[in-house]
Amino acid sequence: MRVTIQTKIILLILALIIFVTITLSGFFAYLESMEIEESLGDKALLIFTPQQ
Repeated sequence: MRVTIQTKIILLILALIIFVTITLSGFFAYLESMEIEESLGDKALLIFTPQQ
């Protein structure tokens, strides 16, 4: 079974697009989790700080 060069190039491009998409979505999910963690920490400080 022979695979043409054009088919190999298309498969490589598709693999690259999928890889970049997964990498970016993971990166943005990480950033979002850091923001949530930071906002939860701020809320915890507000709750446990004695009010005057």
